[in-house]
Amino acid sequence: RGSRWDAAIRLLEVEMPARRLRPSSASFSAATNACGQATQWQVAVHIFAGSRRAELADTVAFNTMLHALSDGHAWPNALELFGSMLRGLGGAPRPDVLSFDSTMAACQRGSAWPRSLQLFEFLTSDCTTHTARPSAISFAVAASACAQGALWEQALAWHEQVLIAEGSATLSGFGAVVSAFAQARRWADALCLTEQMKAHGFDPEDVLRTTLAPVLLDVGKQAWAAKFFRSKLAPQPPLEALPPRAPRRGDRSRHPAPLQGGIPAPGAAATRQPPIAQLDRPGLPPASPPLPPPPRPRPPPPPSASSRQEAP
Repeated sequence: RGSRWDAAIRLLEVEMPARRLRPSSASFSAATNACGQATQWQVAVHIFAGSRRAELADTVAFNTMLHALSDGHAWPNALELFGSMLRGLGGAPRPDVLSFDSTMAACQRGSAWPRSLQLFEFLTSDCTTHTARPSAISFAVAASACAQGALWEQALAWHEQVLIAEGSATLSGFGAVVSAFAQARRWADALCLTEQMKAHGFDPEDVLRTTLAPVLLDVGKQAWAAKFFRSKLAPQPPLEALPPRAPRRGDRSRHPAPLQGGIPAPGAAATRQPPIAQLDRPGLPPASPPLPPPPRPRPPPPPSASSRQEAP
């Protein structure tokens, strides 16, 4: 990729002017995309500025630039460019669903997950600023942002909305929900999602090995972790260690509840569950009180006066 973006810049700025060829919008977008794939987003900004000066920056060019900023984790720049599309500054086109997805991904990759959730809430709201509608990728990016904030209930709710209402699912969406469960140390729920992944034609092995296996090691489930690392050599866990069924929408204790007070503000601390050592462990008897120490032996009585007189 390193030589590809150099070649794209040379074709756009050297070869085409030398042959008296006028670059088109597709030419600028191709060069911007090449820089984005090489994580050279600063160079991509230079190319994109040239397309705007030539009045060739259309929706595809803006989305390509947003994608390049997402690959470079430059989420403040992506938010600024997306804001210009919302306000129509400098002839910028209105954002579509790809614009939202790229900007949300930029915030999520830059650990600004509250911003990503704010954009998703704006995307799913009824307003006149845009006409975009969320896609399966939008839900997957939002679920990934929930995973960073340990908001597993919200991630599960959006995942079920995609499966039920939209009728589609993505591997990244499943992986985001598994990651949210892993962040909350709900390893049994994450394992139960593997059946859904298989039913939709996805292989869960890579997702579980990279996301869930470290959590299993932390909570003392070495047998399950070894199963993902060495599926042929690891011992099978006993039947009593099998996880419970996956959470359903009818479950009262696991039903996804709406976020209190809306999406958290940027920089707000995420509400996490207490560590495993502090959780209640039902089914285990209380610890027995310590046994009292054994009685200390009494010293022998002193000899009597008569015994002392009889002694030689």
